[in-house]
Amino acid sequence: MSSTIFYCLLLAAVGLSLIYWSKRRSFLRMNDIGYEAFPSYWQKVVSKLGDGALLVVGYSLSASAVLIVLLEYAWEWVALGMAMYVFYLLEDEWYGRRRK
Repeated sequence: MSSTIFYCLLLAAVGLSLIYWSKRRSFLRMNDIGYEAFPSYWQKVVSKLGDGALLVVGYSLSASAVLIVLLEYAWEWVALGMAMYVFYLLEDEWYGRRRK
């Protein structure tokens, strides 16, 4: 495993854990009837901003890990796409010829 893949896995793990943590924080604040309970308005604002920031950072880290992997192996993905396109053309020609 290359160091790039290791760092991407680490980025994805940190991103997913931040997403989980943010969702868990809002879930733990819910009372018995399903509403979030806050002692004051400012604590609600700060909590919502904190949860939103955690979600944005978590999704950004996860997306950057996927993007880095895609860019690292871009030529392999292009070659795979070209091979699939050629196989599609060959299959279409083969079955098109047999139908006539």
